[in-house]
This record gives sequence, structure tokens and C-alpha cells, in this order.
Amino acid sequence: MPQTMTGGERLRQLMAAYAVFLVVCGLAGYAWSGFQPKAMSSIFMSAGSALPIAICGWFAPRYPEKASLVAALLTSFLTSIFTWRIYKNITGGGKGYVLVLLGVMAVASLVMATKIKAVRMHIVRSSSSTASDATAAAAAGKVKEEEKEEEEEDGAEGKKAKTS
Repeated sequence: MPQTMTGGERLRQLMAAYAVFLVVCGLAGYAWSGFQPKAMSSIFMSAGSALPIAICGWFAPRYPEKASLVAALLTSFLTSIFTWRIYKNITGGGKGYVLVLLGVMAVASLVMATKIKAVRMHIVRSSSSTASDATAAAAAGKVKEEEKEEEEEDGAEGKKAKTS
């Protein structure tokens, strides 16, 4: 029977795929430019963007709530950066392939931000239900302890009454 994937594991997969996508886009931009040395910045920018995403994915299974928040912020930030670069490319008379590549990256970042939000909602719900289950279990344990103490007190009083 297949095991279900936790929210942290799902987030790790999403972050790994997104980091690889960013690096591939950087390499594609460099290749599309004809491997001009000036265009190496596309590799540096994509790898620089992929690194915090990959780090976030690495920590996702251990700290799913925090990692999902950071991932949501990072993808939202990258969406805005790519959108800003599109605007700058259009107004500055940039190259068409850069516009296409940035458009693909912006749309993919927006889609990823939406997926991360869905995973984050699942993580938060499951952790809050786990917390409430733990609280309920602790409360039930406390009630059982109190009942045991009462029974012990009743038993001690019963023994006293029999001896006197």
C-alpha cells in the first residue's frame, strides 16, 4: 500500500522542481543569447534564485510550517522580480527572447506560489489538528489522573474506616 506524502515532503518536491526549473531557464537564456559572455548573468541570477529555494526545500520536511511560509514569500518575491524585469525589458527595448523567457518564469513562479499556498494550508490545518488532538489527549490524560487520585483517596478512606 503506498504511503501518503506529508506536506513537508510535498513542499520539498515542489521546491526541488522549481529550483531545477530556474537553473534550466538561466541556461536556456545563456544558450539563446548565443553564449555571449554578457548573458552569463542569466545563469548567475537563476542559480542565485534557485539556491534559497533549494535550501527551503531541504528544510521543508523538518520544519514544514516555517519552510512553507518562506517558500511562499520567496516565490511571491520572484514573481514580482520577473514581472518587473518584463516591464524593464519592454520599456528598454530589450531582446524578444528575454521577454519570452521572463514571461515563462513569471507565470511558472505564480503557479508555484499558488501550489505552495495550497500545500501550506494543508500543513497548517494538519498541524493545528495535531495540536488540538494533543491538547485533547493531554486533557483526557489529566482527567484520568484525577480520577485515579480520587479512587486512591476513596480507597485510603475506605481502609481507614474499616480499621477504626
